[in-house]
Amino acid sequence: MPSSGHRLLLERIVLSVATLLAGLSQSGAETLNYSVIEETFGEPVTVSATGTPQRAGDVPVDMEIITSDEIRRSGAVNVPDILSHFAGLDVRRNSLGSADVAIRGYNTGQSPRILVLVNGRQVYLDHYGFTDWNALPVQLTEIKQIELVRGPNSALFGFNAASGVINIVTVNPLYDDVTIGEARIGTQSYNEASGVATLQKNGDYGLRLSTGGYTAHEFHSAYNSLDPLGNFGSTNYVYNEIPLATNPRNGRVNADFRQKLTPDIEAGLEASATTDSDLTLNPFGYYNRGQTRTNSFKGYMMADTDLGQVTATAYSNFLQSYSELPYNGLSAGLSVLPIKQRVTVVQTSDQFRVGMDHTVRVSGEYRHNSVNTVPIQGADVNYDVYAASGMWNWQISETLAWTNAARVDVLTLGRSGPLLGNLGLTNADFNRTLNAETWNSGLVWWASDTDRLLLSAARGTQLPSLYDFGGIYAAYTVSGVLIVQSGIPTVKPAITDNYEAALTHQLKGIATELKAALFYQVTHDSLNAAPTRTFIYSTATSKLQTLFLNNGQSTASGMELSAKGKLAESWRWNANYSFIDIGYDPITTGNPTVVGRSGLAANFATGTPTNKVNMGIGYAKHGWETDLTVRYNSPFTGQRATGNGLGY
Repeated sequence: MPSSGHRLLLERIVLSVATLLAGLSQSGAETLNYSVIEETFGEPVTVSATGTPQRAGDVPVDMEIITSDEIRRSGAVNVPDILSHFAGLDVRRNSLGSADVAIRGYNTGQSPRILVLVNGRQVYLDHYGFTDWNALPVQLTEIKQIELVRGPNSALFGFNAASGVINIVTVNPLYDDVTIGEARIGTQSYNEASGVATLQKNGDYGLRLSTGGYTAHEFHSAYNSLDPLGNFGSTNYVYNEIPLATNPRNGRVNADFRQKLTPDIEAGLEASATTDSDLTLNPFGYYNRGQTRTNSFKGYMMADTDLGQVTATAYSNFLQSYSELPYNGLSAGLSVLPIKQRVTVVQTSDQFRVGMDHTVRVSGEYRHNSVNTVPIQGADVNYDVYAASGMWNWQISETLAWTNAARVDVLTLGRSGPLLGNLGLTNADFNRTLNAETWNSGLVWWASDTDRLLLSAARGTQLPSLYDFGGIYAAYTVSGVLIVQSGIPTVKPAITDNYEAALTHQLKGIATELKAALFYQVTHDSLNAAPTRTFIYSTATSKLQTLFLNNGQSTASGMELSAKGKLAESWRWNANYSFIDIGYDPITTGNPTVVGRSGLAANFATGTPTNKVNMGIGYAKHGWETDLTVRYNSPFTGQRATGNGLGY
């Protein structure tokens, strides 16, 4: 429990650097001098949840902060491998260059359920709502911390945080002088190099430049008994005569400039570009070769005014991708998907204090998103989202704090371009509006100086992606019948309600922290890739078949136990255990007509490991460090592409 003096010190910090702390909002202008505040608290801090500096244990959501020291000592070369060692994370590596990450289960190919941010800017790809982890525009050496948030938190963190948030915070060029080069080599012909350089001037401005990339060659040996494409004993792996990548590679560059225009006004610009080629597992269980290029531009300004700390942010993300699908009966002659997708976001917020005990934030957001239809081109699907949100943090007493947040998203959908005739849909069917309401409520009680209890409830939504709405648009003929596969405009948001209790206990005599969390959640109108033969329109000569639809209700209950500490001066250790039990009630009747609903793509229960265990121990002395980590997942049913199609 923070002492009264500690609380007063925190208030002085907040008031003295208001433009850096209280002005921070979900728009993500991460301008906190973390190093100074961490020295005050004696541990990592965050501002992403409420806009004021808090230890992870004081945040009104289930958050864990992964520090730069933990990142460096993990031995990992990418973010998913770092995340795999923490409770509640389900990480699956599909190939050397491709991974899928989910929070508390429900992992699938190109998993679309989490919000991933870099300094407040979303980096998941909106055409299907997934994150290409291999193309993150940051180097591990420039990450200050990774904030892992479990549970739906759309109202506090922004658009589409359906099951959780991964917030990556980089070092601040205004305060952190980081210049470092790094090189790695490994098996599978792995070669990587990266560099970060910082230029500063008296705290007036700072510029950080970074670049890096790697090359590799996986599935290289002719002695591999089984490659992920279902072929045996072949050096040049092919999938029904269509070659797929065996040499993943990427490159990335990033620039981050921040300047104090006046003592009360700060502005910044960020720009990044990535190129990536790897072998990915798509939502339908097939491996495909992906060649992706992204670029992003972001600007922000924040000011300490008489009305509070006002922040304005705008950014635009552009994706250009060529995905090559394997030849099969469902995509005959339509194997290349040339994708162009852009999202533009404008955010504003005002955060202010009412007395000493109340912090209020009001925010607005506009988002425009569009993608071309693939593989049949000539049309595009787009939407505009208008959102408003508010947060109220009440410090009821020295030992009790209550935070509430609410957000409303209004999405207006549209489509332009030709549609194949006689299929029961017109562009007018895409002219619809849907609403999504989310909320968070978290009560934090410091029961003693060693015990903290969090009680929280939240509703999050997974808004349909552009592919869900119709960005996928394929056609082929079977026995003289034209079959068109498409998303549909009538798909609804998936809604997740989460209820949670978490207790943290400090054993100060032996420098150990224990944490236990229990949760229960219900997801309505689940969104995932549908099995084939789900027809929404049918005639004697044509059929319209959806690849995406709301797919029943699912429940999940579980617990997460974790502990970490130090042994003597040089040793540290950590351990965690996760348990989750998922129940699933799929739609088996009704309209549209559904056939073959039992596949893995529609069954979350069998596709999620029930038990996960992580353990680690590390030693550091006289400049030398060594760490050992062990991870175990209980068995689960996964997807595997075979020579004849999809297998489990």
